[in-house]
Amino acid sequence: MTRLLLRCSQVLIKQLIAWTLYGRLHDPHLEFFIRSNHQPDTPENDVSGKYQDPRGTIGEKPRWHTQFYLEKPFLPTLIPEGTGKDILFIGKAVRTIRESKQKTVDFGPDFASKHLQSLATVSDALVHRPLEFASVIARIKKDVASTLWDVVVMNEHLMSHLTAFRNFYLLGNGSFWVDFIEECDELRSRAAARLALVTEHDLNRAFKRVLRKTSPQDVDLAVDRLQFKIEKTEPAVSSLSETLIGLPIRLEYHVEWPLDLIFTRNDIDK
Repeated sequence: MTRLLLRCSQVLIKQLIAWTLYGRLHDPHLEFFIRSNHQPDTPENDVSGKYQDPRGTIGEKPRWHTQFYLEKPFLPTLIPEGTGKDILFIGKAVRTIRESKQKTVDFGPDFASKHLQSLATVSDALVHRPLEFASVIARIKKDVASTLWDVVVMNEHLMSHLTAFRNFYLLGNGSFWVDFIEECDELRSRAAARLALVTEHDLNRAFKRVLRKTSPQDVDLAVDRLQFKIEKTEPAVSSLSETLIGLPIRLEYHVEWPLDLIFTRNDIDK
């Protein structure tokens, strides 16, 4: 019986190697305890070749929390739930790192070879020494988490993106918005002089103009993600935005990498 269990665990170990070291999930028969929210026959789920770039979000949660999940009923009894969650984290982190546009920080050349040897010989430990197996997973998680921090927080400038989001979408940069309000007054005056209305194009050009003048360091972080829209229907209650150009407007923020790891468009709409 023990020999049969060891033989069967080899399949599990191969799936663990593919997921934890390469971020690959190829499970056409739905036997592995890591699942994808994509359909099994879609290219997004089979990443055995090139890495895909699924930057969207699912439902009301960020992609990090929804793209892959732990199917607890399929978790082997030999693997504690905490270790299963660590395995889920490792694969998601590996995929996130490989999706990064910045390649200056990546896994070192010894990452796969170092942990491959550990995982390849751990099937016996999985059956007879579960603490040793958990220790191997913990070491991989530590390495991956360190690289994930370097890629997302440092290389992808996560804090700069959050600061720009606060300054321009949440109106945190008061001096910028004072200048923009003054620019809107001029827009409204020029439109009235030619008996016309301010258009979305006029409004967004003014926004970019003030942004480049007052916050040039934030142009790349904000100019393509923020856009004003003129409401097509009149709101039931007049809003402060109507005083800017005489029409109801709203400011939209397009959630992109790496902020889509943290929140979604639904979070913005709330």
